[in-house]
This record gives sequence, structure tokens and C-alpha cells, in this order.
Amino acid sequence: MAGRIVLTAGPAAWGGAQPLAVTLNGGVALCIEVDPHRAERRLETRYIDTISTSTDDAVSLVVAAAKGT
Repeated sequence: MAGRIVLTAGPAAWGGAQPLAVTLNGGVALCIEVDPHRAERRLETRYIDTISTSTDDAVSLVVAAAKGT
């Protein structure tokens, strides 16, 4: 999955398994979560690397990560 971006929704309800699986396989996950508390919990437990409230910022982050920059 290196260099690939995976878009998914609601990772907090699944315990963060999807973003973790994508990352462990060399991909980059863009996860949409509407509950800020759940997103913060996944950040604290390191299932996700960052939180963004801006779509443009989030897309820039995942594109840069997929390019390895």
C-alpha cells in the first residue's frame, strides 16, 4: 500500500483498526470522524497521528505523507 491514500469514515467507533491497518501496511489513511471526543481518544492512543478540522489541510497532510515528504 506504499504511496496509497485510503479514505474512510468513523474510525473511532471501530477502535481505530482501519487507520492502524492502513499505516501498518505502508499506506496513508484519511479518516473522517464527526465526534471530536472519539477523535481525541484515538489520537491519545496513537491510532491516528494528527487531527485537522480543515479539509484542505487534511488533504495536504495525506498527500505529503503519501509522497514521503
